[in-house]
Amino acid sequence: MSAPVLRFDGKVALVTAGAAGIGMASARLFNAGGARVAICDVDPVAGRSAIEELKRNGLDAQFIEADLSNTQEIEGIVRQVLSTYGHIDILVNNAGGGRPGGSIVDQTEADWDWTFDLCLKATWLFMKHVLPGMVAQGRGAIVNVSSLAGIRVAPNSSPAYAASKAGVVHLTRFAAVQYAAQGIRVNVVSPGLTATASVMNALSAEERTHIVSGLHAVPRLAEPEETAATIAWLCSDAAPIVTGLNVPVDGGWSAR
Repeated sequence: MSAPVLRFDGKVALVTAGAAGIGMASARLFNAGGARVAICDVDPVAGRSAIEELKRNGLDAQFIEADLSNTQEIEGIVRQVLSTYGHIDILVNNAGGGRPGGSIVDQTEADWDWTFDLCLKATWLFMKHVLPGMVAQGRGAIVNVSSLAGIRVAPNSSPAYAASKAGVVHLTRFAAVQYAAQGIRVNVVSPGLTATASVMNALSAEERTHIVSGLHAVPRLAEPEETAATIAWLCSDAAPIVTGLNVPVDGGWSAR
């Protein structure tokens, strides 16, 4: 699908897990709207390919290889982007992941810690290190990516993933209230089942059909570009007073 082009001229966007899926789709929209874009991702091959694509549009873009489950890397990523571009106007916390399935009893402590580091702690740390610059410039937009698993009990979700993504939703609201007076907007999107590579690889066609038919009112998977369009709108001047909002992009799952 093609989304309307929103303008981001003169702005710098940092997108985590930006080499594919929702992150890359978001980077494309920021780039098409005139923003300089930095993406970080654990996959160097996909990251370099993504940057080559963005640079073909004639604007600055940079890739930073990073494993965001290693949260010690995050301050350095922010410092590198600021060194290159001087400021950050848009932050999209898109990184996340979790081992599918399992019960409270089956969940291992190692998986719990890994999932919380990647999904929740990294979201907090990126905001922690980006917000001072946004406060100094008196403006900024942050979108955190949660999941319907954070607001509904979802098939194939692990306890750690569900709990960490629920934490992302409430952390977003907390930040939105705390920083609204400084001109910073903080929102969250909660995708339903989306046709990203990770979902397509993790679930069989039969499993995807079963989940969608039972949960989505719109009888198909969401496309990454559809969630990205919502993210871009939330970061744009078209949403100047929207903050603290959780937007499900889920084909009506949350309405059931």
